[in-house]
This record gives sequence, C-alpha cells and structure tokens, in this order.
Amino acid sequence: MKKYLKPIPLRVFLIVPFVLQIVGTVALVGYFCRRSSEKTIERLANPLIQEINDNVKQELNTYLSSAQKMVEDNVSLFENQLIDWQNSEKLGHYFWHLLKNHNLEYLRLRTIENEYVGVGYFKNQLEITERSKLNLNKLYAYAPDSQGHRHHLLNIYDEDNPLDAVRFTEILKNNKAGWSSVYQQTDDLTQMGIRFNAPVYTANKQLVGLLGVDISLKSINRFLANIAHDYSGIIFMVDREGYLIGNSQSSPLYVIKKGEAKRRLASESSDSLIKFVSQSIFSTHDYRTNLALKSLTFQTKNYWVKTVNYQDKYGLNGLIVTLIPSANFRSEIDKSNQLNALIIFSASALSLIIGVLTARWITRPILQLNKAAKNLARGDWEHSLTFNRTDEIGELALSFADMTQQLKTAFRTIEENKNQLHAFLDNLPIGIFIIEKNNRVLFINQAGQTTLGKGMIPDLKLEDLSTVYHIYQTDSDQLYSPQKLSVFKELSREILIREDLEIRQENGSTIPLEVRTIPILNLKREMGYVINTFVDISERKTMSKLRDNYQLELEQQIHQQTRILQESEERFRRSFEDAPIGMVITTIKGQLVQVNRALCGILGYSEQELCALTFQNITHPDDLDTTIHYLKQLLLGKIHSFQLEKRYLHKEGYLIYSFVCVSLVKDKDGNPLYFIGQIKDITQRKQAETELKRRNEEMEAIFQAFPDLLFRIYLDGQGKRI
Repeated sequence: MKKYLKPIPLRVFLIVPFVLQIVGTVALVGYFCRRSSEKTIERLANPLIQEINDNVKQELNTYLSSAQKMVEDNVSLFENQLIDWQNSEKLGHYFWHLLKNHNLEYLRLRTIENEYVGVGYFKNQLEITERSKLNLNKLYAYAPDSQGHRHHLLNIYDEDNPLDAVRFTEILKNNKAGWSSVYQQTDDLTQMGIRFNAPVYTANKQLVGLLGVDISLKSINRFLANIAHDYSGIIFMVDREGYLIGNSQSSPLYVIKKGEAKRRLASESSDSLIKFVSQSIFSTHDYRTNLALKSLTFQTKNYWVKTVNYQDKYGLNGLIVTLIPSANFRSEIDKSNQLNALIIFSASALSLIIGVLTARWITRPILQLNKAAKNLARGDWEHSLTFNRTDEIGELALSFADMTQQLKTAFRTIEENKNQLHAFLDNLPIGIFIIEKNNRVLFINQAGQTTLGKGMIPDLKLEDLSTVYHIYQTDSDQLYSPQKLSVFKELSREILIREDLEIRQENGSTIPLEVRTIPILNLKREMGYVINTFVDISERKTMSKLRDNYQLELEQQIHQQTRILQESEERFRRSFEDAPIGMVITTIKGQLVQVNRALCGILGYSEQELCALTFQNITHPDDLDTTIHYLKQLLLGKIHSFQLEKRYLHKEGYLIYSFVCVSLVKDKDGNPLYFIGQIKDITQRKQAETELKRRNEEMEAIFQAFPDLLFRIYLDGQGKRI
C-alpha cells in the first residue's frame, strides 16, 4: 500500500497549519485594535503637536536672539568708544574672543570705506581676515595662535564678489539692524547661511559701517535635529517661496545644476519624507498660511503634520513644519490593548500547541543535521549521516554527505596551494607582509623577517606593527603610523609608494625602506587584502644626501655671488657678461631684459633676439607651471631663491637640459625689481645619466637571465645575493 502512496512534502505540514492560525488570529486582533487606537490617537494628537510647535518656536527665538543680542551689545560698545574699530589687529583679537565665547561661525565689521575685519571659519579653518585702506583690492587671511593673535599669513584673496558690495549698500540704506536673506559663500557655493547685520556709529552719530554675525544653514539643521530628537519627530523650516532653510534630517539644502549650487525647494528635497509632506500639504496651501492638524501616510507609516508661522522684528519670515509619528501617541492606547491581550493570548496558546507538535516532528532530523554540520566545522570529516526517509530530509542528508566529500577535497587542495604560495613568497629577495581586511598581519616572508629583525608574531594587529618591529618615521623619534600601510580606509585603489619610514634594529643599525602598498581585489572588485613590499634603500639615500649637499653648496655660492653683484654694479656687469654659465635678468612679468654671451650660446639666439622674448617663450611647456609656482613663492617672500632642473627650447628646436638658480632683487623698501637667473647647461650630464641607466638595465637583464644565484662580493668579505 505504501509504495502506491506519494510522500507528503514537508512544507505542507509546516506551512498550512501556521498560515491558518496566523491569518485568523491577526485578522481578529487587528480589527479590534484598529478601531480602538484610531479614536484614541486622534483625540491626543492635536494638543500635543500644538505644544511641540510652541516649544520649537520658542527655542528657535532663543537660539537666534543670542546672536542678535551679541551684535547689539557690541554696537553699543562701538558707539561708547569702548572698542577702537580703527585698530584692526586689536579688533581681530577681540572678535576672536567673541567667536570662542559665543560659539559663533563668523563675525565681521565692514566700514563704509570698504575696510574689513573678520574672524571665523572658512572651509573648516579658523582665520582672521583684514582689508585696509592701504590695499582695498586685497583681503589678507591670517591663522591665529592659541591666544587669538595673528600667527602667520594663510592666503591673500582678491576683492569681494560685486554682489557682496550690492548687499552691503542695500543694508546701509535701510539704516537698521536685521537678518539678511539666505546667501552663498563666494568661494564655496555649497555653503549657505544667514547674517544678522547692524549699523555701527561713532559717539558723534557718524556711520562707521556694518557689524555682522553669520549662522550657517548647517547649524540650523543641527539645531532642529536636537529639538526633533526630543520628540522623535521631524521638523523643517521653509521661507515664503518654499525653499528649505533647515531640517532635522540634515538633508542637503542645495542641488547642483549645470555645475552651480542652487537652493533646494522643500518639494524637491532629497529626503523622501520631507519631499512627500511638502508636495502633499503645499499643493493646496501656500507657504504663507498655517495648516491645521492633518494626517498623512508615507510608506505604510502614519504621521501627524502641523505648521506654524515664524516671523520676528528683524525680518526673518518663514514657516515651521512639524511631523510626529502616530506611534508616539501610545500611552493611552495601551489601556485599550489590555482587552486585546487576552484575545491574543488565547489565539497564541492554541497556535503554540499546534506549532510545538508540528515543529517537534520537523526539528528532530534537522537537529541531527545540525550536529553533523558542527562536527564538519570542527574538522571532523569521518562521521557519516544517514536517514531512512524518502522525503526532503532524506534527500537533504544525501546532499549533505556529497557536500562533505567535496569540501574535504577542496580544503585539501587549498592547503596545498597555500603551502606552495608561502614557499614561493619565502624565496623572493624582497620583504613582503600581507594585511587582511580586519587589519590583522597575515604573513611576513623570510626576507621581510630578516629586514625587520624579528620573526612573524602570531595574531599581530596592524596597530602594533610599528611598536613590535621598531618602525619609525624617517629622521624622527615618532613611530610610523601603521594605517599608512593599509588602503582599506582610502578611496584610491592605486599602488602607493612611500619612502618615509625606517627600521631601527636592536643592534643599532638603521635601515631606510621603500614600501609599495598594493591592494588585492576579490571577485566583486572589492579590496580583500593589502600586500606591502619593502626594500632597503640605504644606497639611494646616501646618493640623495650627496646630491643635496651639492645643491646646498651651489646655493651658497649663488647667494655669495648675488651679494657681490649687489655691492658693485660695475663688477656685476663684468661678471654678468663674462660668466661661463648663462645669466639673465627678467622683469617681474618674465620679459628678458639682459642676457650674457653664454646664454646666447646655450640657446642659439643673439642678444637682441633673446631680449625680444619672455622666459615663457623659451621654456619647455611641461616645466612652465613649476617655474611660475616658484616665482610666485619669491614674490610672496616665502623663499629667498630657488633652484631646479628644467628644459629650455633651443632656437633650432631641440631640448637643452639646464640647472637653474633664480633669486629676486628688491629695492631698499622691499619692493620687487627684477629676477636674476643663472643657467648651467647640463645636457651632456643628462645624456650620460641616460646612457648609464641604459647600461645598468642591460646588466640587470643579464644578471636576471642566469639560472643560478649571483652574489656581489664586497671588500669586507660579506656577500649580498642579487
């Protein structure tokens, strides 16, 4: 009889009873809960959201009034001559203290004569800025020290955007304190904010200028987020045209269109909930009227929405929108759910009895499979699993046995491949260590252990690497940051090359290293491992030091010659004309004014032809940006001279390699007059270096072609494998 009956599938026993139980129970309980909870929520929502709106409006007033009061207090200090607005350095120091004590973002004073003093954060860096009568076209930015005094010059900016001058003029015409409209920073259009401005007068009621304090829209975002967190809701604020001023979700307040940052409408917000609410309520109401309590459903969740007008005497005018999830109004609902609990308990008890009986029949063989799987995870491959069943459990047991055999074979193959890989890496002549994605050091080969001076430490973490193996930042007593040897936290997947570390072995020797960090990608093109290869570059460092000494000596000679030239114009002229190397004098803009015979010989031009050109005309295009960069450094006074190797264009069209030294000649007042340059033709040396490199590469290729190991024997008798 049994052989004629088909086995009943396991999923029939598992699914059908539970589906019948759950559907019946949930439908019954849901019907009563919904009727009771909807009535309770609607009764509680309106007064609670009204209270929340009042609190939001009050706290926003408190938040903004602190900036208003600070500006108005300081306007009084200016009028009472307690602050000297004409002393820009003291004024900047005073603004620095205000910024720190009031947790502001930017504080500034702009006079009617376009003088300017400001303190604040620009691109996340604190700066003190000044524009004086001496140069109204430049704005100087200084980095303050820990006491608020100017420490060093950060940057020099050009004159303000003309739009800033227009806003400044409009505010002066109003002749009263007030908030500006939302503005964008000139140098970073993604930074937006509002500014509270107040006119400043002297004791004689003469207008000095405007005192202003900035509050970024990001700060308003954070403020609204703190308030919304207390109520587990969402708050956003819009102006009367529907543009976002702030939101508790910290979603972007701008959108990039055709390469420009534009303010974002609330109905176009990147936050899907804010966008949905704005489109829903403002499609029938404008941004100038309050909205009564309204219920909205978004992605199966219910929200209560209410708006409130916000307007102050200083010109701020907008609308605050508050969203509270219906789930927050659960305190009284629990009372009505007590009745539902009895129903749920009865239905659940019945479901439990049926479920236990069904699950017991199902789980008994599954537990046996689980035990076998745990044995397999511990490496026990010998225990077999058999069932005298013909249903899905029996088929699963057969599949499990086949999988066990396949895994056993696969793990054996992986272990063999792993041993072969370790043997290969141990025989490489360069040091190698591999880092896993969890920053654990997985492997260090023999050459690496020799260079590091210690063997492989089991379970070594990346953060302990520098301490264990004495890896230091080059020419310092600071341990090298292990994070630089990993690219897991970097966006770049390129090979990184570093030469800023060294090993200090216990015998006192120091080994400078070149480290190449190579990311290894998995099949999903994600970084799974990082391989670091490192080699001893002691010889290269020695050669570099010799070259630096040579350049230093040459620079000293150039400075000495420059001083001699400044002392005697006549001797300079003779030295200039008879110098064995090229000499040139150029204007600040690069026009060649005077050249000597040696330079004419190097470049193939006559003196008249060269003086009709600029240095840009005869410089190789690839070296032009570097030259201009150093010339700007000279003009700014950051360096006194510079030297570099660069290429010139001969009159016949071929390249001239040269070593160039340039300095800036100033008058007695420190104003720049002209550049003087010395040019040495190193074309033959470059050609010799190229030929030497080619020969070294040929020798290296010959050495690599030998099947046996080659050793280099030094005079002290020690050998080094090549």
